[in-house]
Amino acid sequence: MRLCGIALVLLCGVAAPGVAQNRPTGLLVPAYFYPAGGAKDARWQQLADAAKNGVPLTVIVNPASGPGKVTDPNYTAVIDGVQKAGVTTVGYVSTSYARRPAADVLADVKTWLKLYPTTQGIFLDEQPSGAAEVAAYLELCESIRRLNPKLTILSNPGTVCDAGYFGTGGPDVVCVHENEGSFRKYARPAKAYPPGRTAGLVHTTPQGANPAAEVALARGHGFGMVFVTDARMPNPWDRLPTYWDDLLTAVAPPTAGGKKN
Repeated sequence: MRLCGIALVLLCGVAAPGVAQNRPTGLLVPAYFYPAGGAKDARWQQLADAAKNGVPLTVIVNPASGPGKVTDPNYTAVIDGVQKAGVTTVGYVSTSYARRPAADVLADVKTWLKLYPTTQGIFLDEQPSGAAEVAAYLELCESIRRLNPKLTILSNPGTVCDAGYFGTGGPDVVCVHENEGSFRKYARPAKAYPPGRTAGLVHTTPQGANPAAEVALARGHGFGMVFVTDARMPNPWDRLPTYWDDLLTAVAPPTAGGKKN
């Protein structure tokens, strides 16, 4: 999922496998679109509006497949704006499936905290999935928390992974499904993951699809955070889905107004 000009959004509020379908579920929205309008950018305003209407929201921001080298005032403006609306912002960092040295990954985290000091978490993309890398990945997460213990850590193998990644000191949330079409394609692991600590993303889901049905499937899989879009490859995360309001309604807590502005 490594692309430039990224923002990834999470609507939190986690449901365990098999729980009632009226439980709130988080929405994980990859918003890979540059905020050209700064604080007035219409697409980012939609994200802020969702949070104002009671939908818990987290945005993963990615100016340049990472924090970039200098502060971008447009990102500063939208980060400030969505945070004031109640959004949590998280900075994108690639780990290149454990091929990047930990020192380089930590350097990106430090840059995030320097250029955008209100960053509230880190999104570690390209997490490995095998058992061999578990110990090193948990140590990486612990090193990040030593930089700032308040940071939330999310990671993305994009597929099912060894259960060790959910061990003590590991990521808070792991995206174990990134695919096209539907959450029906999710292959459950032999051993269930901790409730609410997984996320799933699906793209190329048709305009006529029922977002509520997909969210229900995700809840059945125990995902605490989800995203569904009709956008397609090569970059299915470059816009919000055409059924954005319906998606908000599907994940909004009962007291929240998903479609209101």
